[in-house]
Amino acid sequence: MSYVSRIGDGKSASPGGTVVLAAFASLVLAGCSTMAPVANPQTGLDVAALDGVDSVIVEDFGMDADGGIDDPYVGGDFADMVASEILVARGFAQVRRRGEPDAGTIVVGGVIHRYQEGSPTTRMLIGFGAGSSGFAATIKVRDGETDMVIGTFVVDSSSWVLGGGIAASQDAGHFMSEAAKRVASELHAARSANR
Repeated sequence: MSYVSRIGDGKSASPGGTVVLAAFASLVLAGCSTMAPVANPQTGLDVAALDGVDSVIVEDFGMDADGGIDDPYVGGDFADMVASEILVARGFAQVRRRGEPDAGTIVVGGVIHRYQEGSPTTRMLIGFGAGSSGFAATIKVRDGETDMVIGTFVVDSSSWVLGGGIAASQDAGHFMSEAAKRVASELHAARSANR
């Protein structure tokens, strides 16, 4: 029988406490967002393909026709967020929203599959999925010269299922911002590993 050690006091928790902890953790994780890199398991990018790259072009993201997205500006807004976060990370000499790619450029774009604002009041008062918000996208990083995909990220985020203040604060814009930060972080890490 295994026991979970409590932090700080060196004592062991009872098996019943372990079950309660595991149940709580599974509920918390049910409302978490994920961003899964597809390609290199460490970064989601072909790091070698970033050799000599000093410029990024971030294109408007397309909309999945089956995603039920009503806001026609979401693709541009998400692209603006990604470009802004890449600038903040300072991994590249130039970050643009438009332009012609070349050998020293990577292009970031993709498709938004789901953008759901939901209702913060319903999430807070009812929970259990009522009024849920969410954001899902496939983000592709392409070589500017060959147009070959060198990395893919899949984002799928939903508000916390149990409701309350945490769920009420999790809207689609929050999930977009977190995804943009993560993409910028992954690009910066891959660029730094290639220097």
